[in-house]
Amino acid sequence: MSFDPERIFEPFVPLTLEIDDVPMVVPGLQLDGGSGMFLVHWFNSQLRNFADPQFNHLEASVDGRVKGIILPPELMLSCVELDWPSRFDPIVDDATMEWYVARQATSLEDELNGLDEQ
Repeated sequence: MSFDPERIFEPFVPLTLEIDDVPMVVPGLQLDGGSGMFLVHWFNSQLRNFADPQFNHLEASVDGRVKGIILPPELMLSCVELDWPSRFDPIVDDATMEWYVARQATSLEDELNGLDEQ
């Protein structure tokens, strides 16, 4: 299924990928993963949505690893408008809960380190 490039809007970019030797246009999004920029698109990521929206995120395969990325709600909605693959789980699974807690702890540690530097 190829995507109409006219429907792709900023900050998304049209990407042409070959899937089974068939060129396809899909929306892509350049993100900063902390350790560098990477590109997510329909075939390497999916939206993860939960009954409790604080756990909503984009799950992407980057360099052979699964990475969770919290996106602003407006960007998540834009992904939905672009028919981004998604998965709804009413209950947060253990792996997502561990990822979320680790991310919150890292964010808190970063904030505390920023206070120390002031």
